[in-house]
Amino acid sequence: FPVHESLRRRLTAEVHLHLPESYVVFARGAVERAGEGWRISHTEPISDLNFVAAPGLEVRSFQDDAEVVRVAGKGLDSGPAEDIAREVHWLLRWYNDAFGSAAPEHELALVLRPLDGGLPGYARPGYIALHVGDDFADGRAEYLQFFAHEVSHLWWSKGSPVGFENWLNESFAEYSSMLAARAKGHSEYFDSLVARKRTKSQGMPPVIGVERTDPNAHTVFYTKGCLILHELEERMGDGPFIEWLGLLVEREVGSTDELLIALEEHSGPETAGWLEAKLLE
Repeated sequence: FPVHESLRRRLTAEVHLHLPESYVVFARGAVERAGEGWRISHTEPISDLNFVAAPGLEVRSFQDDAEVVRVAGKGLDSGPAEDIAREVHWLLRWYNDAFGSAAPEHELALVLRPLDGGLPGYARPGYIALHVGDDFADGRAEYLQFFAHEVSHLWWSKGSPVGFENWLNESFAEYSSMLAARAKGHSEYFDSLVARKRTKSQGMPPVIGVERTDPNAHTVFYTKGCLILHELEERMGDGPFIEWLGLLVEREVGSTDELLIALEEHSGPETAGWLEAKLLE
C-alpha cells in the first residue's frame, strides 16, 4: 500500500501512519517520526510501498564495503541477523559480478519474520522480507538458496506479474538462486534440486501461454521454467550463459520476445529456436 490498480503503473508516495508510541516503522525510503506518528517518503517511482510496523521493532545496520544491509526484526541481538546479513552481502556481490549492477543504490532493507504460515518471502526493489526459522544454522544451503531467490529479484522483476511473462521473474530468480548456491560450494544440493525439478516438471503445461490463474502456474514458473534454463546453460556452457543473463539485465528485458531476440544475437538462431520450442512444449 499504496498500489496502482493496474499493478504495472509506478508511483511516488508519502504515507502518514498514526500508531501507538511503542511502534517502530521500517521501510525502504525515508522514514521519520512526524508529530504523533510516522512519515514514509518515496521519491522514486515504485509499484507499491512496503513497510513493517510493530511495537519494539529492532533495526540494525550491517555494512560490507559499499553495501549497507539494514535489518529489522525481533530479537536481532540473539538471533542470526548478522549471519544472514553476511550471506546477503555475499549474494549482492556475486550477483553484481555475474549479471552487472542491478541498481545505483547500495542499501537494502531486509525484514526478518518468524515462520508463521504466511508467504515465505517476497522482494521489491531495495526491500526484501524473509521468513527465518530456528533451524537456520542446520539448513544453510536451503536458506542460502531461499535468500538468493528473493535477492535476485533485484535483477529479475521486469516481466509482467499477471501473465505467463512472470516466468521472466520467477524462473530466472529461482535458477539464479541455484547458481548462487552452487557457486558457494553447495554442488550436491544444486544437483538434488535439478533432479527434483525434473520430476515435478513432467506433465506440466507450456511456459508460453500459461495463465497466472492456472493451478499449475506456480510449478511452471518455479520448476519447469527453471529446469529449461538449466538445460539452456548445459547447451551454451556456463560462461556464455552468464554473459547472456548479463545482457538481459543490461537491456532490462521484459518480454519473452525480447529475450529470444537477445539470445539469437548472442548465441545464434539455432539456440534461440531451441529455447522457443522448449517454452512451447
